[in-house]
Amino acid sequence: MRIHYVFLGAFLALAPSAYAEVAAPPVLKPLTRQAQAAELSAQFLSRYSYKPVPLDDALSGRVMDQFVKSLDPDRMLFLQADIDKFMADRGEIDDAIEPQDLKIPFAIFNAYQQRVVDRMTYARSLLKQGFDFSGKEDYAVLRDKAPWPQSEALRYPVGLSFKVSDYWLNP
Repeated sequence: MRIHYVFLGAFLALAPSAYAEVAAPPVLKPLTRQAQAAELSAQFLSRYSYKPVPLDDALSGRVMDQFVKSLDPDRMLFLQADIDKFMADRGEIDDAIEPQDLKIPFAIFNAYQQRVVDRMTYARSLLKQGFDFSGKEDYAVLRDKAPWPQSEALRYPVGLSFKVSDYWLNP
């Protein structure tokens, strides 16, 4: 019986937060020690590992691809325009490490944070509208091979309504 009260208390504590406004994320900037750590990592990678890896444009491209993939594996947050902008600097990461310039990865992460806030704001607006469970919705679970959305209008419908209605039914 106590467990029911704990769940009820947790629900009542968390329920208002579903309708709260989402604050804008802080703009992150690289700290000096982070830039120094990046330079030190690059030195270890290219000089002191068992199989030295050259810090070149090819490695920069692989790092950029993995970074973007780790932030948005389902291709639901970034737009194609975001990806095009990021990939313009794809081969520049290696050149920016020595002068300790981490603007590129921080700009990408700040864009990611803003996209997450935008998506949360949209999801919360869906919660306020209520749901129509009479229709049939499809949801593509594996979107890692799908193209990036071309516009905001195409980005939001991608599974969000299904996810929010699922959370609504199964808290």
